[in-house]
Amino acid sequence: MTDPQKPDPNVFWCKKCQCHGEFVVKEKSASDSQSTSTWEIKCCKICAAEGGEPKELKEDLIFSALFFGGIILFIDVIIIAIIYKRVELTNPTFILVAISASLFLFALFWFAPRIGDILCYLKWKKWAKERGWE
Repeated sequence: MTDPQKPDPNVFWCKKCQCHGEFVVKEKSASDSQSTSTWEIKCCKICAAEGGEPKELKEDLIFSALFFGGIILFIDVIIIAIIYKRVELTNPTFILVAISASLFLFALFWFAPRIGDILCYLKWKKWAKERGWE
């Protein structure tokens, strides 16, 4: 059975149904011992799975990657500058360790929480290319 829908990056797409359709907005929350965070998610009306607008997902991913990457790069530069002024930096291993640690932190703070959005966008992109998009 061929899906008659044409890919549109500006319309909600359900990753489970693999189709554009209507959605409902639900609240999702997480709490720890000190506070509770609440945010809204878009869920498919048919199957209640999370989804999103592909263009919005991509823009959010790019913005957050640049934001967190910039912060981590800035912190690296400050740490290396402080250490360089106090002690002559003759060992390049320190730079390698600092960069490796920052890449790990980038993966921890950016990539891990957004894996669902990344997979949703990639799944939509594959689905869209099968239908002649791009």
